[in-house]
Amino acid sequence: MFTSGMVESDQNATVRLPNIESDIMRKIIQFMYVGEDFDSEFADEMLLTADYLQIECIKTVCLKQIKHKLNGNNIFKYWRLSEENVAYKDLRGSCKKLAAKNFKLLYSTNGFVEISCNQIVALLQEENLNVPDENIVCDAVDRWIKHDIVKRKRHLVSIFEYVRLPLASEQNLTKFKTEFPYSKDSKLDEFLKEAKCFHEKYDRQSLLVGQSKRTTYRLRARQEHVLIVLAGGEDDSNERSRAMWSYWPSIKKWKLLSDLPEEVQTENHGPASCSYGLSNILYSGGYENDCFYRYDGKHDKWIKLPHLNHDRAGHSMIVIKNCVYVFGGMAYDYSPSADFLARKSFKTIDAFNMTNQYTGQDPEKSMFENYKTSDHFDEKLDRNDDTSTTGSENESTNDDNDDTESSDGDTSGGNWTRYGKLLHPIVDGQVVVADEKIYIFGGVTVGEYDTDTCVQCYDTYLKTCYIFKHNDLGIQLTESKVFGCDDNICILNKNLKSFSIIPYFKRVGSVSRNEERIQFVDQCFTKFPLEGFLKSGNIYYFIGGRDRRISNTVVSYNLKTKQTLIFEDDASLPSSLTDFSCLTLVLEKDIYWRN
Repeated sequence: MFTSGMVESDQNATVRLPNIESDIMRKIIQFMYVGEDFDSEFADEMLLTADYLQIECIKTVCLKQIKHKLNGNNIFKYWRLSEENVAYKDLRGSCKKLAAKNFKLLYSTNGFVEISCNQIVALLQEENLNVPDENIVCDAVDRWIKHDIVKRKRHLVSIFEYVRLPLASEQNLTKFKTEFPYSKDSKLDEFLKEAKCFHEKYDRQSLLVGQSKRTTYRLRARQEHVLIVLAGGEDDSNERSRAMWSYWPSIKKWKLLSDLPEEVQTENHGPASCSYGLSNILYSGGYENDCFYRYDGKHDKWIKLPHLNHDRAGHSMIVIKNCVYVFGGMAYDYSPSADFLARKSFKTIDAFNMTNQYTGQDPEKSMFENYKTSDHFDEKLDRNDDTSTTGSENESTNDDNDDTESSDGDTSGGNWTRYGKLLHPIVDGQVVVADEKIYIFGGVTVGEYDTDTCVQCYDTYLKTCYIFKHNDLGIQLTESKVFGCDDNICILNKNLKSFSIIPYFKRVGSVSRNEERIQFVDQCFTKFPLEGFLKSGNIYYFIGGRDRRISNTVVSYNLKTKQTLIFEDDASLPSSLTDFSCLTLVLEKDIYWRN
């Protein structure tokens, strides 16, 4: 400035430095020439002066001191300061990190309501936002918007894009819909509809969790979406297992939950299980067994419910609203006149009303009860012979013994109601739900029915069953695994060389599918046929299998990054199992740490 021919190089020129205090200038000169340190209380003014004078070394020291003295009283002040200069990126990151860590305390302070829209969006984007549940986020957003609702209502869409409304309470949803003068923005309406749909489908919420960013739990939430391996088959010592393992992705560890009830300790081939709500599992039937249990994930315990109308093995079970549907399967006939493998297979569909079984759900939300008051419900549904039989000629060809005319107080199957029948009996079929309809894939049938070219569909409202064709898939359904619900149904097709996941989207009157198949060609897949398959959010899990021995291998595939990960030994399934089922639940994290 003084030597380059600028105006200031004139000997008579006076260079003025506006808004710089003499004490601050003295400290800067002392620091530059002597190396004398300065008190952190001057760091704010020193930073602004050093930035004006472009003295990088002093800026670095000032930013370091400010980061060390960040606290709840000054964090929003320094966050605003950091946004005034793009060079303060590190300070901006430190402020955001500390605000996210102390969000529960800071959102109720006066400084919080003064932050900018960009700042609150940055906080909402944080996976590590330290909140036990999304209701606190909703309260914070509510407070910030109402502080200056006239100016801030235009930011509603950009803010609610990162609020996980489906995971908030219905009270918060109602508040947002009624208290704010929402614009007719279709995007905002889409967020609210997504949340409403999630709450209405409370029966299958654990399947809906993770399907979008807004239905994914934050890392510091008190709940976590976990993978469940429900045993019942043999372990690596050829012993029948009642173990139930849970995998917690946040810490990449397995936790042993409560064992299956003692009633299923014996050889219980062919039981059925399904998730119910966020934290419940239903378990029923099996080899010479008519048991029916609910696993309460909130208290980590099994609860006995009224048993089935008759023994069922290889049957299917699913929940829609508060109604549990059990259908298909078979029962072995060990009468003296019957061959050992003789069996009767069932077309029958039995239903059980879960309204009076406490599950944390609203007892008034029972589709089953709605049916009873509608013209569609007929308790005297056709109860003719619904079985197909194989085996000895003397084998019984009816299932009259499982009639449900017993009184409501009778717990010996009396609470189960005959609710319809399939077109063809199915054993070991796989089921998914879409639009209150049950789709039955694959399985083993009796007669000429080809399970590899057709899917049976049961309409729970009309109580009718029809064939849902999908010949264009070109895969072997009896060798595939199906998982999902609504528009997120996928089929795992396997052959000798690869595994492919085919997205299967239901449309009105027809079937369409995404042409892109996710291919896996890897030794870990071709070494043995997998036992368990599950999708959680954007992650596919492949578990176990059996060749010469039972495997406990766990492999994951990330749909976004296209990366396959083979779990290390400490993250593999702790016990090698076969004949198990895989589910997802939302559990409280304190279950993992509980002794």
